[in-house]
Amino acid sequence: VIGKAKDLGKKAGVLDDKLDGTTPDAEAAAAKLPDPTKFKADGESHKVWVEDKGGKPEVMMASVPRPVDKYYAEWAGKTDKDLRGQPQKDAKGLIGYIKSLDQSNEKTAAAVMAGTQPASAAKTSQDTLVDRIKELLTLLMGAAASLEDKIKSVGGAAATKWRQIKAGKDLKDRSIIDKFVKRANQHNDKPANEKKLPLQVIQDTFWENNGEYILKGTPISSSEIGDEGLSRIVTLDTVRKYMLPTEFSRRFRAKTNAEMLAAHNDPGDDFNIETCVQGPIQGSQAMAWWSPAGEMPGGLTVGELIDKLTLGPDFLEGAVKFTFTAQDAGHAGLKLRKPTAFDGLPQGNEADPWWVSKPNSVWGATAGGNLEAVAPPVAASKATKTELIV
Repeated sequence: VIGKAKDLGKKAGVLDDKLDGTTPDAEAAAAKLPDPTKFKADGESHKVWVEDKGGKPEVMMASVPRPVDKYYAEWAGKTDKDLRGQPQKDAKGLIGYIKSLDQSNEKTAAAVMAGTQPASAAKTSQDTLVDRIKELLTLLMGAAASLEDKIKSVGGAAATKWRQIKAGKDLKDRSIIDKFVKRANQHNDKPANEKKLPLQVIQDTFWENNGEYILKGTPISSSEIGDEGLSRIVTLDTVRKYMLPTEFSRRFRAKTNAEMLAAHNDPGDDFNIETCVQGPIQGSQAMAWWSPAGEMPGGLTVGELIDKLTLGPDFLEGAVKFTFTAQDAGHAGLKLRKPTAFDGLPQGNEADPWWVSKPNSVWGATAGGNLEAVAPPVAASKATKTELIV
């Protein structure tokens, strides 16, 4: 490309020993067209780049490589067929804008090849074009598409979770699956949701009636718990905001975790996290994830537990671990069940499912292979042991 750019420049009388009388020829020769700009849209990976077609720049786009202008008719046809009202107006405006950007991009690339503009100019022009193409493809993808079509188009976490939901592994009552699938399709078909990505549609459907879907897996008997018992850890944020007596809740709710820890460590303060914590042990919904106590042995730091249990960064400021012996779990009404795809449905995003079902005869498993199960909320005051971990 560099050689062709120099030859073109010299033929045009632009390049001799200097560019425009100021830039050394060697510097101009270093100019080159930018690398492809990669992006994801409509369920596929794409890239846009400028190709030197015998000295004439042409803007290309792939999955299947072809000039951007060869997509115009396809985009226009889908806009007329699938969109109505403002979305259709927006798409038509974007197509017109993309056409002008396409032409501008080729002119800028020609200037780069000729050595009259720096490569950075072509890169900026190329990225601007890509942003508008992404916007258009996202608009077209959501156009009156069924939920199944959206899932096939996007793939990723949405496809993983949808496949697991329909498989219904470890679910005793399969009517729950049929009810959820029907509701998810109805949710997707609402005009207000037409632009939502499929994972958002699935998760929104879950949250509308989440109590109907959770804790439906195979029961785990107390004999499976083992001598070490069960453990669960919660963030200091959760403790500070939701699991303190009224006196300390008022004192620390608007403060930081560091301030709460300082009070805990102050010998003259009557506050102690391990003895004061109370309330139900649960997550963002009316259930909690538990592991055999051996999966999170004593002596580990928060950082080590994050790695071992595939926890989020919100645990970095500290955590509280609750442990129940099998006997105390029984007395507290801590009834375990094997997780199903519904229990893990709220976790993750389009790029990362975060939780997927793992085969195990009794327990579920984290991404790292650690055993886990789910149970209804249980009173923290009934734990056999409560331990602060920092």
